[in-house]
Amino acid sequence: MKKKNILFIGAFNKRNNKDLFGGQLFACKSILESNLSKKNNFIKICSCQRSIPPPNILIRIYDSLIRLLTLLRILILNKINIALIFTSDGLGFIEKGIMTVICKKFNVKTILYPRSGLIINDVKNVRFKNFLKYVLENTNVLITQGKSWMNFYKGYNVKNIPIKIQQNWIDFNKYKIEKREFDKNELNILFLGWVDRNKGIFDLLLVFKKIVQKKINLKLNLLIAGKGRDFNLVKFKIEKYNLSKHVRLLGWVNQDKKLQLLKKSDIYVCPSYFEGFPNSLLECMASGIPSISTNVGSIPDVILNGKNGFLYDPGNIYELESLIVSLLNNSKLRKKISVNCQNHIKNNNTIEVASTMLDEVFKKI
Repeated sequence: MKKKNILFIGAFNKRNNKDLFGGQLFACKSILESNLSKKNNFIKICSCQRSIPPPNILIRIYDSLIRLLTLLRILILNKINIALIFTSDGLGFIEKGIMTVICKKFNVKTILYPRSGLIINDVKNVRFKNFLKYVLENTNVLITQGKSWMNFYKGYNVKNIPIKIQQNWIDFNKYKIEKREFDKNELNILFLGWVDRNKGIFDLLLVFKKIVQKKINLKLNLLIAGKGRDFNLVKFKIEKYNLSKHVRLLGWVNQDKKLQLLKKSDIYVCPSYFEGFPNSLLECMASGIPSISTNVGSIPDVILNGKNGFLYDPGNIYELESLIVSLLNNSKLRKKISVNCQNHIKNNNTIEVASTMLDEVFKKI
């Protein structure tokens, strides 16, 4: 059977920037490394930003124009069957939306895969809301990261295009930890991701300060792995709260260091105000780390509250403190949650599950 030419617009880190991380990079890379590459011919357009934090608006517009010209050249010179388009929010969505419409004009069937929770804020703008509707009108298939996102996009899906659900995925075998120690006198709480106010990092710092001040009979550490626009402010807060002996700012960690970090972490906290479907949560759950997260985006699709993790309302620091303390004080509870979360990821969030779904979409579109 002749391979289909699939234009894949996503994050591939073409510039090999060491400061670029994230779930979209892994997701795109894992698709190219899956058995889908044996069945299809992928033609890539890398949409990664050139730096973190993002460059100024003029540079971003210039990069977008270059990518749009690259898209036109590919569509003119190649017979493209399908365009698989990963997109974020804001300006990124506007660019990918224009690409979607252009592909449609060339009679290329499009699969749009939004992967950012911040689009909830974007649709408060009437022009953006109308643009979103227009983009969906020119899309053949929409893939969402969970039921909650499917319900969100239904409100803008005026032509009732097919909507598929595919939660994020990971290489489960890389992350599973067979033997995890639960009876310890020193426990590590992990924050893994962008160090940004929207990610709830300041809520976590405030709660951690309160827990340390209670002087429970445990030695506690807060491990912060990541960087972002509020990294220096977090440094200041750590000193202000007298937490320097308890908090370790690790910056971005590579894959090997991340795996070591997951092995020694006992509780993972995702206090974010906005999320699509964080890969860091999947990595921690696959490693058997009991996780506490806000009930935003598609997180409630993967965390079954009280069974394989815990959910709370974003910004509710009292509830967050209570959940952390309950896990710190109960090793049996941590063990129970650990087993359940590993099993859930193994059954629902592997590369094999995702590639099977995409393969079916490619065949039926």
